[in-house]
Amino acid sequence: MKEDYSILMMGKLYNPHMERFVRNLKFVNSHVTIDCFGQLIEGKEMPSDYRNCFRQCELVSFSHCFDSIPVLRSIEIINNWRKHFHAFSKGKHYDIVNIHFPVYVLRYIIKDVRRIADNIVLTPWGSDVYRINKLNIKNLKIVYGKADYVAVSGRFADDCSKIFHIPQEKIVGLKIGSESIDTIISLREAISSVEAKKQLGISNSYVISCGYNSSPAQRHKCIIESIGRIKGQLPDSLVLLFPVTYPKNPVYIEELKQQVKSLKIKAIFFEDFLDNEALFLLRQATDMFIHVQTTDASNASIKEYILLKKNCINGSWLRYPEIEGCKLPYYLVDNLDDLGDVVLDAYKKGPVKIEESVMKYIEHLGSKSTAEETNNFFMSICH
Repeated sequence: MKEDYSILMMGKLYNPHMERFVRNLKFVNSHVTIDCFGQLIEGKEMPSDYRNCFRQCELVSFSHCFDSIPVLRSIEIINNWRKHFHAFSKGKHYDIVNIHFPVYVLRYIIKDVRRIADNIVLTPWGSDVYRINKLNIKNLKIVYGKADYVAVSGRFADDCSKIFHIPQEKIVGLKIGSESIDTIISLREAISSVEAKKQLGISNSYVISCGYNSSPAQRHKCIIESIGRIKGQLPDSLVLLFPVTYPKNPVYIEELKQQVKSLKIKAIFFEDFLDNEALFLLRQATDMFIHVQTTDASNASIKEYILLKKNCINGSWLRYPEIEGCKLPYYLVDNLDDLGDVVLDAYKKGPVKIEESVMKYIEHLGSKSTAEETNNFFMSICH
């Protein structure tokens, strides 16, 4: 197998998932050569140690001439992507082009991608599949048709296959590993829930964490409203935690702050970047995690809370068969109108006992083991 393969990364380069993926791929195989091509995010710099993982890092900026005219804006984006990618790709060739979070604009450069790649591997994340319109599904079917492999697993693989008509032989069961799981495994015995609360300045509190980012799809407002109706039946020490570090959404975050203030509920908003240790403290300090976002592929956050044996509430529309085993590791809510009742039920009964096989499965989803599997696959398809 070829160890010193070359790979071009495309997609959401600034996203923590992509950063984690690249860092760990480079960690498990120092011989791999990685370039990247993606959109420059205004006002945001790529960390230097992350940027150093790439041999060449091409970030493209776009004007805002047609922001108020969606059709012209799309045309401008497509033309700019074509122009910049054509210039970037001239004279280049890669063993693999790995595209994370495939989006419609790729339909207009996929032939150019095909010319410079021995293998095209698509890695969808979730919202790029579940939250797109019919026109973009049509565009992405062309992209998926040109790909050699699609890195998906479990129920998400079935959904992608149905939506984009992907032949089964293209499906590869690869996952994006979680560095947070690695951190949990190393710190869970050393730092207790009591100590974590102390470090966060919320000792003796009953802590409920609400979602894991600042997207309205997390349905924070519904969570707050539901808890507001039942707060008299929860401990007086109640504190809500909101990890809202990304995407940057200050208007929405301010709306949430006003909502908890009006209901006289104590809340802490984490708006700045949280490293793995800080994320561990947040999860370890949590007594209950509420996860009721609109759609999801294979959420890492709920698995991390389960690994810490926390009391979790999950939307019944967000099922994860791979961790459900013989007994559900979380409480289910079927309808958001019933969320308050489910919260009270979970509070009174306490966390569900987690099967050992489920714990072992989640531990295996750490970034190092999944990065090794991905690297082994990449080496196997390079000749």
